[in-house]
Amino acid sequence: PGELSSGYLSTVSGVGDALGVYKNLLYQPSAPYIQGLNQALIATESSAWRGAGQGEGVILADKLSSFMSGEERRITIIAAQQVPMGGSSGLIPVSIQNGSHHAIQVRLSVGVVAVPDRTAQLTVGHFKDLITIQPQQTPLVRLPVTSAPIGPTAIQLSLTTIDGRQLSPHPTTLTVESTRYGRTILFLIIAAVGVLVLTSTFRG
Repeated sequence: PGELSSGYLSTVSGVGDALGVYKNLLYQPSAPYIQGLNQALIATESSAWRGAGQGEGVILADKLSSFMSGEERRITIIAAQQVPMGGSSGLIPVSIQNGSHHAIQVRLSVGVVAVPDRTAQLTVGHFKDLITIQPQQTPLVRLPVTSAPIGPTAIQLSLTTIDGRQLSPHPTTLTVESTRYGRTILFLIIAAVGVLVLTSTFRG
């Protein structure tokens, strides 16, 4: 009866899972930093939090959880809500900001929301999805897209750790608006050049 309660240990278990995700996010962290994180988790399992001391143990666990959540919130996807595209293919710029003080390594996951009754669906080509980001850096990733149908197509972006653990429950959504005007303008330019050549030949 005097041991740590099952409810408290469940809280500690959740914090341990979150710590596992956070450590998996870090890129070549220093041994003292990892040791400090592990010791912080071990402290939440102290026998001092038995009985009446459980409230202080919960406060300690919440502080560790809040620290990791705050660090993960500093890692964000920066992308325009709407990306215009004049043709059926192109490159979509997406930035990943690391506002923390530690180097990280993340995977950029991309999903296309299919639109019913469309003969062609937008597809995302191959790109380097595993990205190493130094502290306070915001690298740019260009997503190659092809077969973009005329009209809007939604793309969902999310970040995961190396082993596929989701960092944020809510993905970032951007819309690709394809007009195909680029191809039309190209045809007009070719036609104008052809007329110019014919006119020049006739005058010559």
